[in-house]
Amino acid sequence: MAAPTLSIAPIPSLTSLPNASPNLMPFHVDHNGPTPISTYFLVEAAKEEVAKPPPPASEDVEMEPAMESTDTDVPPKVAEPPADTSLARRITEATTRFAATFRGRTMQGLKVDLPSGYAGVVMAGKGTPFPGKASALRKKIQRVVKAKPRGSKAGRVTRSATRDDEDDDGDEETESGQNSRTLMPTAQFSSFVLWHPDIPVDPGRDEYLRSLTEWIQLADEIHRVEK
Repeated sequence: MAAPTLSIAPIPSLTSLPNASPNLMPFHVDHNGPTPISTYFLVEAAKEEVAKPPPPASEDVEMEPAMESTDTDVPPKVAEPPADTSLARRITEATTRFAATFRGRTMQGLKVDLPSGYAGVVMAGKGTPFPGKASALRKKIQRVVKAKPRGSKAGRVTRSATRDDEDDDGDEETESGQNSRTLMPTAQFSSFVLWHPDIPVDPGRDEYLRSLTEWIQLADEIHRVEK
């Protein structure tokens, strides 16, 4: 049985690729293809300051002088309308923290810039998908059910049945031998949004963010050549 092959197509000049804004989600959706994300995943700007204690309240209390009552009629103050909070949630180029919901659960996002000198490329696979464990198990169960109908007793295995099983195995080997995928570059990016469920992203504790920053810094030190 030949092992499946995976190849990466040559990446052209990054200027020829369109820009993209990837999102690294903390879950897996069993779907492969386009979907109207902007219709269901509504993203807003979140507070930029995270885990910062509020300023302490002032202990000094200033007493206002008592006002003498007069007969002059003072017009009542008109209550001002509340400020539009939607403007504070509007996303701008300077926004680095985001908030959204997915299936009723709060999601917190953080914009992560790639290290200096690095660029990201979005790849799309073309070709026959690799058979996973679930699909292989499903085929095996279907073959067992087909070989042993419900209510029938296990009888003698005939030569024709053995030959059919061998033919099926040969077909599987042929199909698996043709399994090959090629990753094609489709877009480029210089930053992405890292999402966490419920709580804001902590750059010092997230494993993906730490591997992106700490490992690259360590690799630069290892491969640095002193002049």
